[in-house]
Amino acid sequence: MNEPSTKTLFEDILYNSELCALATASLKGKPEVATIEYYADENYNLYFESFPTYRKYQNFKENPLASVAITLNKKTVQMNGEIKKLDGGDAQWAKQKLIERFGDGVGYLHAPDVLFFRFTPTWIRVLVDGSYPPKYEMLKG
Repeated sequence: MNEPSTKTLFEDILYNSELCALATASLKGKPEVATIEYYADENYNLYFESFPTYRKYQNFKENPLASVAITLNKKTVQMNGEIKKLDGGDAQWAKQKLIERFGDGVGYLHAPDVLFFRFTPTWIRVLVDGSYPPKYEMLKG
């Protein structure tokens, strides 16, 4: 049986998972990790929401660098990148994509203080074999 290419495996994990772990840190290095829902576009950017009172927002407001881990069927994607707050039409587009993917849920996507963000990966690696020693392949960076 042929193993899928690294890119195919990456896209399977990225597009078929609904949750990721988003790790951020303050400028002083205080870490925080949160499990979030996301929408991924064809360029592998992740879109998500947050609120001004959440620790992750306070972190990436002062330090936009972040890391993401996504796991599906014991395969893992790790990404480093940068977070940007979205405004206007870009924020509305992200909101609509999240609603299309997850539905209205309990309505938090319509809250007046909800904010929308894009995570753009600058480094991507994929766990292609979880046996020992594990085998990773780089896609970016």
